[in-house]
Amino acid sequence: MRLIHLIFACLAVMLSTLSAQAADGLFAPRVIVNDSTITNYEVEQRMMFLKALNAGGDLEKQSVNGLIEDRLRLQAAEAGNIEVTEKEILDGQTEFASRANLTAEEFVAELGKMGIEPETFREFVRAGIAWRNLVRDKFAAYNYVSDAAADRSVSATLQRGGLRVLLSELIIPAPPGQEADAMAQADELRATIGSQADFAAAAQQFSAASSAPQGGAIDWLPLGNLPPALRDMMIKMKPGEVTPPLPIPNAVGLFQLRGVEETGRPEVQMLELDYMQVLLPEGPDTGNQIARLRAGADRCDDLFGLTKGVLPPSQVIRTKQAAGEVPRDIGIELAKLDADESSVALRRGNARVFLMLCARNVAPPEENPPTRDQIKQRIANQQIAAASDNFLAKLRAAAVIREP
Repeated sequence: MRLIHLIFACLAVMLSTLSAQAADGLFAPRVIVNDSTITNYEVEQRMMFLKALNAGGDLEKQSVNGLIEDRLRLQAAEAGNIEVTEKEILDGQTEFASRANLTAEEFVAELGKMGIEPETFREFVRAGIAWRNLVRDKFAAYNYVSDAAADRSVSATLQRGGLRVLLSELIIPAPPGQEADAMAQADELRATIGSQADFAAAAQQFSAASSAPQGGAIDWLPLGNLPPALRDMMIKMKPGEVTPPLPIPNAVGLFQLRGVEETGRPEVQMLELDYMQVLLPEGPDTGNQIARLRAGADRCDDLFGLTKGVLPPSQVIRTKQAAGEVPRDIGIELAKLDADESSVALRRGNARVFLMLCARNVAPPEENPPTRDQIKQRIANQQIAAASDNFLAKLRAAAVIREP
């Protein structure tokens, strides 16, 4: 009998040890951001939260990246003496939950059914509010938009007809850990570019885009096809001018305006982009895979059949997004495409992205055009969004981010 008791006692100790080890693993550091620790538990919770929001793609990678950026946002807000009140958090939770036609309490309860802790939702909202308040104060000057810029925007989008633009691009790779170097190089190049010839020479030497051999030159594009932030920059620029460095995934971009002309056709308002990404791991057969997809896919739906049983579903992604929410590098590539056309210019990690535009959903011209003040507010919002993206990229480039 004493032997049986001894066996059970040993088993209890072993189970307790295993349980402690499991807990240690769950709460062990995953990433350290400027001495602030992100645990495995936080990553797991963020993954479940994204899944609850029906997010697609690599949820683990998105979760780690999102948590890193949230830490940077909160650290910057703290350095700027920005405080978030409980009322602001509750209001933010209420607004977010209302998108699902739920109260904040109902939304938290639904998350709880999926194993998502209330603190996960709360911290997600708190980081967003802290960043919004910081950006609002830091970039208050961007709220000023001249009457001339507003009038030009109105003319471009609401009056005689639409515009098309002639651009050049210079894309500098920025792999993880090299963001600061890429941003510094972009700033240095921009300072030395004084003409279209200078830009073309720099693009040929430094750009990773497929347009590099042509000096970065891109054919005429409808102004409305461009991502909103880039479009509003173009409205204010003159031929020959170059944008500030724009952070895009794994790269930094410079864009030069070479020409503008009226199309004579009414402008349309972009609502939504419907597109597909097929992630093809780089290898000796990648070129053949691209050729097979191009030859066999007349439209987006064909890609599902061509990749079934060949690639996992997580590598074949169809997305419908408001134009302003599309990642900047994807938005720039889609601007060059018509429906059912494809591009392989982008990469994600060690994978080539086969990108196809399924549809560009638009609305007809408005019967009641926005006022000058409304146009100025829209331009200001786009300027602040671009500046905040740039600021976050610089924070990330300067941060010490490491795995334990």
